Amino acid sequence: MNATILTDSTCDLPSELVARLGLHVVPLYVLFGTESFRDGVTLSNADFFQKLATSPHHPGTSQPTPEDFLQIYRQISGPVFSLHLASTLSGTFNSATQAVRLMGEEGSRVRVWDSDSVTAGLGLLAMAAQDAAQEGQDLDGIEARVKQVRHDLKLRFTVETLDHLAKGGRIGRAQALLGGLLKIRPILSFEDHTVCVLAKAFGFEQALNRIVDMAAEDHRLKPLRRMFVIHGAAPQAADRLEQKVREKIPGDFEILRTEIGAVIGTHVGPGAAGLAYHS
Repeated sequence: MNATILTDSTCDLPSELVARLGLHVVPLYVLFGTESFRDGVTLSNADFFQKLATSPHHPGTSQPTPEDFLQIYRQISGPVFSLHLASTLSGTFNSATQAVRLMGEEGSRVRVWDSDSVTAGLGLLAMAAQDAAQEGQDLDGIEARVKQVRHDLKLRFTVETLDHLAKGGRIGRAQALLGGLLKIRPILSFEDHTVCVLAKAFGFEQALNRIVDMAAEDHRLKPLRRMFVIHGAAPQAADRLEQKVREKIPGDFEILRTEIGAVIGTHVGPGAAGLAYHS
């Protein structure tokens, strides 16, 4: 029996791709005041960004409970490879680990893995895990494949406004205000277990160009195999970004596209755009 791949809603994979690949996704929770929603289940991306613009409450997020994981693990027969967003960003990994403990001896068929990534970076790892599972790899083989891809994985993105990062405590309010006044757009990544600034650009378009230049250099060093163009309620920015990729980066690698969901959108806001890719 092939292993089942379980990830969480911060992978930001399109629902049609999740269905086609046969992935299982556990949703995180998004909170607007006293209202609680299940990311991608009771709250669509479109509804989230509309509420973000109109609600008097800045949203919060919460991980799935151990009971959420326990329920889905018990619904799946056979081995499960369960990989989730970085444990430094969320308690999701810990909830999954607690659920496995609650399963007792039966928990030995579940492998919980900290991706140390997020959004389409996590999505690419889930896809790599699914590739290995479809080849008939056991949990050790799947983990080895995912580790290999994780080593080559890159996530590069920028945001149109720094306000949401400031509200979520990712950067200081003064830094956000200064960045807005100077039209500075950071090129962000997730490295060494945290969101970090790789470079800064003046203006959104220059930031997009810089992201593509970074990907082109990575491709020159080691040819890319699969890439996601990511956006947060910014399809036109994604169009421009994808066009720049096709113009500047030669090669026959897979280019996919996805939209940032509610959990990640809470922290980056609308207008975010970037690339996730691996060689």
